[in-house]
Amino acid sequence: MHGTKKRSSDAIDKVLNKLRDVKPCGKGWSARCPAHDDQHPSLTVTEAENGLILMHCHAECSYENICLALGISNIVATYDYRDEMGKLLYQVTRTAPKGFFMRRPNGKEGFKNGLGDVRRMLYRLPELLKSDRQQPVFIPEGEKDVDALRRLGFVATCNSGGAGKWRDEYNRWLAERDVVVLPDNDAQGDEHAQKVANSLLAVAASVKLVRLPNLPAKGDVSNWLSAGGTEEQLLAFVEKAEILDSRLGTSMNRENIASGFTLTPLTDLLAEPEEPIPYVWDRTLPMGGFSICAAKPKVGKSTLARNLALAVAKGEDFFGRATNQGKVIYLSLEEIRAEITGHFRQMGSAGEDILVHTGRAPTNALQALSTAITQSQPALVIIDPLSRFLRVADFNSYGEVTKVLEPLIDLARESGCHILAVHHNGKGERDGGDSLLGSTAFFGAVDTLLIMRRKENNRFVYSEQRYGENLSATLAHLDKETGKVTPGGALETIQIDTCKRRVLESLGEETLTEPEIKERVGGNSTHTSKALRELCTEGAVQRTGAGKKGDPYLYAKISEAKSSILDFTPKTNSENNPDDDWKDAVNF
Repeated sequence: MHGTKKRSSDAIDKVLNKLRDVKPCGKGWSARCPAHDDQHPSLTVTEAENGLILMHCHAECSYENICLALGISNIVATYDYRDEMGKLLYQVTRTAPKGFFMRRPNGKEGFKNGLGDVRRMLYRLPELLKSDRQQPVFIPEGEKDVDALRRLGFVATCNSGGAGKWRDEYNRWLAERDVVVLPDNDAQGDEHAQKVANSLLAVAASVKLVRLPNLPAKGDVSNWLSAGGTEEQLLAFVEKAEILDSRLGTSMNRENIASGFTLTPLTDLLAEPEEPIPYVWDRTLPMGGFSICAAKPKVGKSTLARNLALAVAKGEDFFGRATNQGKVIYLSLEEIRAEITGHFRQMGSAGEDILVHTGRAPTNALQALSTAITQSQPALVIIDPLSRFLRVADFNSYGEVTKVLEPLIDLARESGCHILAVHHNGKGERDGGDSLLGSTAFFGAVDTLLIMRRKENNRFVYSEQRYGENLSATLAHLDKETGKVTPGGALETIQIDTCKRRVLESLGEETLTEPEIKERVGGNSTHTSKALRELCTEGAVQRTGAGKKGDPYLYAKISEAKSSILDFTPKTNSENNPDDDWKDAVNF
């Protein structure tokens, strides 16, 4: 027996006897960790009051790796949970003797225990999204059951974590689908199945709860199939089962199904872990979101949209923010095929995962897009322009615009892709949502409004976000040779830098007050004030006086002022006419 501390069970003895350099330590023992080359004992072992053995490696070896190294458990199955684009988010891992733990990629070709703030997902989601929507979706309790059903050709999914862990947020993936819930044969399994069924009543085309006959205690559909259950028998049970209509489990004809509200107590919502919002374009375009990219005619919004499409397809940064690489559907409903092809070729596209439609939208545009999204599973859909996609008699009617936008927004939410629509700004120089052509319903519907404007012979891009972080007005510089749009600096920074040059020019060899400088410089007085403060900080301008009545601040240029400030010229797209580069690169 290692050490002098008394051990309280045979289980702890079996663990400690497998370890090296075991010594008493606090309420437990220390030892060399078997999961790495441990020269100095870094493993702490304790036994909880309920007999559970706790092991912690201070070198951050995972619990399962320690158990595997000790030979007290083996990983017998892993179940991958992937997002809409097929990216691995986390795994549910089954060990022998029977046990489960969850882990997530650590970014270094390995895994880290627990889920942290990883987005929760349905099992086999990519396969679910690609499946025939006319097929029913089976929801058993566990991953093993899902895989057993899939081997028979059924569409199946489940939540991670087992019984009681269903979340209402999963429902959107099952909207307008026929759902069959298969409970395990115990009280916990039945309670879980009821919860899933009740949650889905509000969104599914139909919900059936099918209790399989002759299941052993705690048995599941895998047990039923192993005992000789067949595909034909299962389909017969589903056919006979009644469609649920309420939380009491009553049935009704499918033709009379009425959706209801799914109410969750606030205490339950507050108890759920906070989940990060996933983005196609970091902090700007959320997955499952709807946005509008707006500008006046001939400003360059289509060029900007195609640059964004290529960035997402390549997984490259766009305007200083990362993109989540994925497939893109680009609907060009106005421009001719040669223009689109020419621009992508000019940008150096090598045939990235971008699917392009040119020409008119079909009469059943929404249904056609829904089918395309189901088949292709894009991360981003761009509709250019929105007016050619929607059938709207009056763009100024709030009710009519809301009515036609709702199905498009629902499509984005249900599919998980982001839908960005290109739209025109109205007349005048209004800002933000007020600048959009038509009803205010357009601005009210979006998660992101991306606006492109001409200002001072340049084009600038900025965003207004429902989620995420507003993109401040940024110069959009178009490279004439490549057709690529890149950020050229924040508008305010450029304006202040320009103002700094004008302040120095206005001062000359004189000493002036701030109001006198502002009068000479003209323009935005706030920019002039900021320019003065920065010039003083940089040592280009000296300030004297107390800043009081009768003794105001006085400003004078320091003769050693840096030439870089005096010579500053704001970056533009072209030395003579900034618009020329945009016109030459792409025909608007």
